[in-house]
Amino acid sequence: MNEAVHDVLEGGDGTIWFLGERRLLRRRAEQWREFEFTPEVGQPEARAGALGQFADGRLFFPDDRGLVAFDTEAGEFTRLAMPGEVKLRYAGPAPDGHLFVQPATADAAQQMLHFDGTEWKLPAFAQPPGTIGDWTTTLATDSGEIWVGGSEGAARLAKDEWTDFTTLGGTFQGGVDALFDRGEGIVWALTRGKLFTFTAGTWAEQPTGLDRLTGCTTTDDGVVWLASEGGLLRQYESQWVSLGAEEGVPGGVQVLRQSGDGRLWLGHARGLSVFHPDADKDPPQTYLDDTPRSEVEEGSEPISFAFSGRDRWKTTPTERLLFFYRIDDGNWQLANSTRVSLPIGGLQPGAYKFEVRAMDRSFNVDSSPAVWAFTVVVPWFKQARILGIVLLAGAAVLAFGALAVNRHLRLVRSYAEIERIVAERTRQLEVANRELAHSEKMRSLGTLAAGVAHDFNSILSIIRGSVQIIEAHPKNEEKVRTRISRIKSMVEQGSTLVKAMLGFSRADDVALVVDNVGGVVEDTVRLLGDRLPPEVEVAVSVSPGLPPVHGTRELLQQMLLNLVLNALDAMESRGRLVLNCQRLHQVPEHWVLAPSGALEYVSVSVEDSGSGISPENLSRIFEPFFTTKAFSTRHGTGLGLSMVYEFCKELGYGLHVRSELRRGTIFSIVIPVLRAADTAPGEKPVTLG
Repeated sequence: MNEAVHDVLEGGDGTIWFLGERRLLRRRAEQWREFEFTPEVGQPEARAGALGQFADGRLFFPDDRGLVAFDTEAGEFTRLAMPGEVKLRYAGPAPDGHLFVQPATADAAQQMLHFDGTEWKLPAFAQPPGTIGDWTTTLATDSGEIWVGGSEGAARLAKDEWTDFTTLGGTFQGGVDALFDRGEGIVWALTRGKLFTFTAGTWAEQPTGLDRLTGCTTTDDGVVWLASEGGLLRQYESQWVSLGAEEGVPGGVQVLRQSGDGRLWLGHARGLSVFHPDADKDPPQTYLDDTPRSEVEEGSEPISFAFSGRDRWKTTPTERLLFFYRIDDGNWQLANSTRVSLPIGGLQPGAYKFEVRAMDRSFNVDSSPAVWAFTVVVPWFKQARILGIVLLAGAAVLAFGALAVNRHLRLVRSYAEIERIVAERTRQLEVANRELAHSEKMRSLGTLAAGVAHDFNSILSIIRGSVQIIEAHPKNEEKVRTRISRIKSMVEQGSTLVKAMLGFSRADDVALVVDNVGGVVEDTVRLLGDRLPPEVEVAVSVSPGLPPVHGTRELLQQMLLNLVLNALDAMESRGRLVLNCQRLHQVPEHWVLAPSGALEYVSVSVEDSGSGISPENLSRIFEPFFTTKAFSTRHGTGLGLSMVYEFCKELGYGLHVRSELRRGTIFSIVIPVLRAADTAPGEKPVTLG
């Protein structure tokens, strides 16, 4: 039967009917017969419970046009007429061979119709709640309850009253696919790959490990089977055991039924499959790969056991065998692998046995488990004779302890005076430490104030020069506008410097991205235009296509101002000054301050042709108040480079210095970019020397 099988039904006479896509298949007394659908039969519904049987023996199933009846004696298909203009939305079995139908109508009073094979009528009980949505399944239990599952939930009719289960905190999210009667008031519901059990008025989810559950059945021996898109599950010792393609189970199982002769039938997308439990009756053998020592101490760490097994005819491969273990006739537990860790700490002293047995995928269990017998013994330090010895030793210790206490009391009195002296000296030391800490704090505040004054002196000198030019050329509008713009820039520079020193540089209103590093370099040169001596040749080199970097424009400009002014002092107002801004794909060695990690960097360097820095001074140039400018024509505070160092450290920049006596110095600020940018066309990776 090379077509999808949607449902399986066994009649009262033992005949089994299979509903396919294009035919009905009958199995009676080991004989098979096919009944091809006639043209008036449409596409049958693909769901469990679609095939039913009236009390008169006729079969019925819904298709895409309505309801179809099949006369099992005459072998003829006929279409059942619906009442009036009612169209079918759902049809499913009801008690006594009748049929429940949900019409495709918006009329709330027409939610359910009852059909006994000849007559349509409303049921004698109240209509089910409309909140369950479009019906997907119905169930009549042995206890007389009626269940209806739908696209939104489920409802139960008991004692002429419906109970709505659609508002259980998302329990039936996605609808109910199938309902099954487990007897004794227990109902199972399959919902979008999950299994829920209803017991004593409460729903509980049962973990299975499979997706998209499609069917459920209980065999005569009480074993529960679940079908899914991926295979089968069988319940064994309160555990779910999976069967898949390795055992011949096809994928896409849609229906699962046991016939009266004990056979388990599977309907799937490619036809039928049947389970043959008699194909393999021999259980596998179980082996312990290693056995620990036979005696373990009470409270010991868990002991690890390794085991294996072998199926006699290798019907089940070794890697597909299942293992169950227990201690002293307890409950069997499923092992997740061929090694388990056995807890010993909670066992009382005495004799125990550990058992493990293998089971193949035909559910044959080794009747002779592998056994390891062991004894939990009391540790030596808990034995009675040892405790007696300990007590005697304790008494002796107390006696000697009393003697020692007497001597100790005499020593205490002699130490009291020493402790008083030590306490006085300690108090004096604490006072001295507090005074020292206060002194260090005031020194730090003085350094900070001096640094701010140094940077503001640079800013004010530019502002003073601009004001002098405005006073000298009050009628030259172009020069006035240029100098006013420069004054505004330096005022903003000073405001940002104050915020940075007060810790506001991380506030949300300060931009942390510099889009145009080259523009910052060029603006810095323009700001210094009035302070650059005519004997100094200034060159600016900015590579095209520089990526955005982390930081603020004002702090970067302030660092460049400090480096440029420092370079002018070193050249004594004559020489060559080069500002270079380029992309780095490789970083130099011998850092003064290493940058934060990034895929690439932007380097801003200031090179002068001054006197250079001697090796003994090179390691100290970033110390606060350290300066060699007393030998120059200009003087400074020794805070410019220390402020550059602190700003770079705060922003995660790198700092590199290279200097040669009488040949000049290169200060480089290495800035991490915000993201990996493409190399500009024609640009080659460079390395700082």
